[in-house]
Amino acid sequence: MNAVNRTIVGIGFWSALIILPVMICVRVYEIVARNVFNTSSPLPQYLEWDLFLLLVFLTLGYAYVRGAHVRVDVIRDRLKPVIRNRIELVGLLLLIAPFVLVVIWFGIPFAIESFEMGEKAALTLGAPGRWIMKGAMSFGLILLLLAAVVAAVRTLAQRLDKE
Repeated sequence: MNAVNRTIVGIGFWSALIILPVMICVRVYEIVARNVFNTSSPLPQYLEWDLFLLLVFLTLGYAYVRGAHVRVDVIRDRLKPVIRNRIELVGLLLLIAPFVLVVIWFGIPFAIESFEMGEKAALTLGAPGRWIMKGAMSFGLILLLLAAVVAAVRTLAQRLDKE
């Protein structure tokens, strides 16, 4: 379980460490090109959007492992740990797992089809590799599901230890 967590955290950390500086450079380039050289191109903006989506997909599992995902902390902090754990498990079983499994089920063939077709971006330049974004979506959600399952197993193991 710890190896899975370390892998998920490593992927999220390194993804952010690489993608964020590139996003910043693309944004600075776009601002300088537009304001200093009075030129514009849709390429930097599309690249920035793709990098942002890639960052989100590859860090979802990291956020779950680190407990940085969205919760209603005002309510959650007032609950007993047992109730919090039950809510976490119910959320995994009824919300996270079904959503993630459906997206993965349809997303993987979607990415494979995009790769086989050689699908290009909707840019005038037609940047290749559209399948990378589609594949990253499924890959990132697989990481999220793994992180949630590890958290659920830990929660159940703690509960069994207390009984």
